[in-house]
Amino acid sequence: MNDRHAFLIMAHNNKEQLLELLRQLDHPRNDIYLHIDRKVHLISKKEIEEVVRFSRVEILRSIKVSWGAYSQIQCELDLLKTSLSGNYTYYHLLSGVDCITKPMEQFHTFFEDNYGKEFIHFQGKCVDLNTENHVKYYHFLQQFSHVSRFECINTIIRGIERVLIVLQKCMGINRWKDEMILQKGANWFSITRDLAEYVVAQENWIHKRFSYTLSGDELFLQTLVYNSDFKNCLYQPSFDNDYHQCSRYIDWHRGKPYVFTTKDVKDVMFSDMMFARKCTKELLSNLTKINSTHDI
Repeated sequence: MNDRHAFLIMAHNNKEQLLELLRQLDHPRNDIYLHIDRKVHLISKKEIEEVVRFSRVEILRSIKVSWGAYSQIQCELDLLKTSLSGNYTYYHLLSGVDCITKPMEQFHTFFEDNYGKEFIHFQGKCVDLNTENHVKYYHFLQQFSHVSRFECINTIIRGIERVLIVLQKCMGINRWKDEMILQKGANWFSITRDLAEYVVAQENWIHKRFSYTLSGDELFLQTLVYNSDFKNCLYQPSFDNDYHQCSRYIDWHRGKPYVFTTKDVKDVMFSDMMFARKCTKELLSNLTKINSTHDI
């Protein structure tokens, strides 16, 4: 068993917090693959070198990532394809405002003890009609529906999109046709190399089925895994919206989701999850200082 980990980061804002996350992930057994949204100039190579001493950091070619559009899937695939050049035990997808909750030694031990398990969240045993509509019909304008700084323009684009969906329903269009059992869950994952290679090998199928869909980044991985032998390797095959499935501490009761702050430091540290989403820079800084006493 290889003992190295790849962290795949999708970032689009908050440079100081991203630097703090890189500092937290910096470890001889970790490498970092970073995508920064093309819409922003967030961080320089020199700034990264000032905070990262042990890990190799690779910055990917940037693309414009739009909420709910295929560009989110493309970004994840680019991160996986690039990181597969190295041989890692696990590939962890996270955003620039996430954090690890445990000292790195404890983090590595957790994944050693659960080697071969796939950490993927599933919302339920089946999807609702609204989610089915995300893939049945073409969402041609999804990549433009949240990009304008003028909300009135975004509202108009979303209105046109709804009209196009109604027209497709009248025409009897159905892109999916039940070729696979559709599944949904959070897009943040920790997966083995075997599964990472499998996902990348399915890129053409993913593009064919999930381009012009709505929020396909919450569908493609879960659908692939559920309809493959990797379903038997899930860490928690409960299909009940429990975030233990992907070992992410995410609180939807206090926010959308709730942003953990310094007052939550003990709550985050003593959770039984390996990651927390989302957190403030101050919390991340505190965790890094506390946990660093147990590392290297």
